[in-house]
Amino acid sequence: ATRKSTEDAWHEFRDRCSNKALVLMPVQTGELREYAVSNSLFVLNLNKKNGTSSGGTNTALMDEVLAWLEPGASVLGWESASGEDVFVSRISAAGKLMLAADWSYNHTLTSAGARSHSPALAKVLNPRDIDYTKPAHYVSFFLSDGDNYQWVMNGFDEEFYSEPSVPSVKFSFGLCSQALEQLAPVHEDHLLASQQVPGNLMECFGGGYFYVDNYASKSDRASGLRLLAERTASAMRAHRLKVLHLIAEDVDSEASMEAYRAFAEANDQLEGIVVIQYSPYNGGGGKVLWVTNKEGYDIPVVTAGYSLWRGSDAPGQGSPQEIGVRMKTLADGLTHDLVCVHAWITFDGRKGASAALACLNAAGKTFEAVPVQELVWRIRMAERREQTLKYLSTIR
Repeated sequence: ATRKSTEDAWHEFRDRCSNKALVLMPVQTGELREYAVSNSLFVLNLNKKNGTSSGGTNTALMDEVLAWLEPGASVLGWESASGEDVFVSRISAAGKLMLAADWSYNHTLTSAGARSHSPALAKVLNPRDIDYTKPAHYVSFFLSDGDNYQWVMNGFDEEFYSEPSVPSVKFSFGLCSQALEQLAPVHEDHLLASQQVPGNLMECFGGGYFYVDNYASKSDRASGLRLLAERTASAMRAHRLKVLHLIAEDVDSEASMEAYRAFAEANDQLEGIVVIQYSPYNGGGGKVLWVTNKEGYDIPVVTAGYSLWRGSDAPGQGSPQEIGVRMKTLADGLTHDLVCVHAWITFDGRKGASAALACLNAAGKTFEAVPVQELVWRIRMAERREQTLKYLSTIR
């Protein structure tokens, strides 16, 4: 075996492997080995040497394996020694879903019972209960990286999800509900049962990490988008999730608009979409785009206007104090703001909801925090009032 390469293994054993998923992990790592064995999955290392690409890569082999996988298949793991553009973008373009699962363990055990599991329900607000006449400058804060399965299984709950500032700032989270439903249904039930309100949960990215504007661009994009949108719609309806959180390389490109339309057309219960740009997260500048669902209702696609992010001089990115002051300065004529809080940065001991609260305090008393779902409905009422009133009259 020591004389065999990954490419040798592929040519010799591919006919014994399932093409329903793939494990992508650095060579000489074992976190996902038991899951690969129990599900007959091929294991691929992108870099031939652990921790560096200097020894060569299996990029061409990865492309061959990705083409062999069934449409919409999950690629579990990560490759920390390579930039995301090297593997996530390629996986996305092939119409597959990257799932960060490199630090989570015992997936065969945690996924037990997934097929017979009854999905838990998120807590949502009734849009008819919102006071749309109340004057304020509304702002919503949400946490980045909810697609990161291994983090959601580890430090996410204690460090962010159950943080005491969540209700006061009406903080929102994206959750990888489709991955959790398959790999850890019991933990998903726990998260939904312990949801703090007021605050919202969103479906994060639709089953894995991909970019909506390049998804399936190297395969059958139309059918790939349709399958992805239908799966996501089914998962969101099953868990009563009303807002979809997405990421794009270019948030307002025609390719991104094509994807937004696919998600809206597949889900008549989708109330709005929140989207960040790969770099910078607030690349959309707070712009609201619109797509129409099959019922004829316009669905807002809200881009992040700001990002709590340290170490960047990009406009709209900065510390809670800096962004709060900037929001206050630019508030004239605006009715809402959407702020993405980067999960991996701590600001003077604050992160997540506590960082958002510091930002809100810096913005001033004219700003009122609302959950993302409420922000979506306020935008719909402000910019599509007649059809929004018509829709609200049809729901209980």
